[in-house]
Amino acid sequence: MEAFVTGGRSLENWNTLGGDGIWNRTSPIEAASLLDLTYDYYKNRTPRDLTAADFIESNGLNASMFDPKYQYSGYLNSDLLNNAQGAALGIANDPRAAYFRELAKQKVIARGEDPTQDAINS
Repeated sequence: MEAFVTGGRSLENWNTLGGDGIWNRTSPIEAASLLDLTYDYYKNRTPRDLTAADFIESNGLNASMFDPKYQYSGYLNSDLLNNAQGAALGIANDPRAAYFRELAKQKVIARGEDPTQDAINS
């Protein structure tokens, strides 16, 4: 992660006489997982009441399995994706987020796909 943020530069390969200038980093970037970066956007989520359509979507069941006498609650993948948009905007300026976007881009390329924004985001 540090190599990504600094463009592969470190004290070991820094050359003040070769045009790199002075070393101005006081410490390396704090390593974090994607979970660490986005945890606050998901930690306070609460289940919501599910409709028949939500119930079927979340369980992959048919409509006859839904019993209207019960109150179903849950948190769907679509809810997670809605949170993901806010999380992505919240960490957009963090260089560690750029690192994870680059990892996602490399995975898309490895699958043989064109690394479009939609492909990288999915």
